[in-house]
Amino acid sequence: MLEQIFGHSAHSFRKAQTILHSIFCYGQKQGWCTHNPAKAIIAPPVVEERIEILSTRQINALLHACEEPEFRSMAPAVYLMLWCGIRPGEVRRLRWQDIDLREKMVYIEGQHSKTGGARAIPLRGEATKIGMHKRVDADLIAPRNWNRLWKRLRNRAGLKNWQQDALRHTFASLHLKFFHNLPQLQEEMGHRDCSLLRTRYLNLRNISAAAARRFFLR
Repeated sequence: MLEQIFGHSAHSFRKAQTILHSIFCYGQKQGWCTHNPAKAIIAPPVVEERIEILSTRQINALLHACEEPEFRSMAPAVYLMLWCGIRPGEVRRLRWQDIDLREKMVYIEGQHSKTGGARAIPLRGEATKIGMHKRVDADLIAPRNWNRLWKRLRNRAGLKNWQQDALRHTFASLHLKFFHNLPQLQEEMGHRDCSLLRTRYLNLRNISAAAARRFFLR
């Protein structure tokens, strides 16, 4: 069943196996079964795709596209994804009341977080200018027609071969290069530990200290 329904993706297979394992564990506690067959399933190894971070030129192209009238409503969300490492799904649920412009912080509540944990992230770089884009009639930070605008914005910036979470990976790599603080990065990213950052997120090749400094202090 796992192979037929979830065999197309190693990630999906392993997630489904975890859920199945939990179901049988509950069944054992209730006395419905004597063993957990999900333990014997050998999950396929996950081969992580290398995600390239955005170059300075690509970042500037994205910001330049945000200045066009069609995409100005996207600017706050782009700032938060790129300079705070917030996931696209999380930024779509954020409200302006979650931004403290005086303290320069953005607060993500547990119910809005992918992992269920609340966190606070400093506003840095272009994200410190987010208040300039606040609309009086808006409650949500991201526009409601997100999917269409986000794709059109990327294409307008020349980022057509898009890898999911490229902005989040860019933030993580530049953050570590500039601050040299993995526990702080883990906390701001909302990860339970540093293992995922080490194995998948960090891409420090060809990043200069000067480029990381310009990114956060622009």
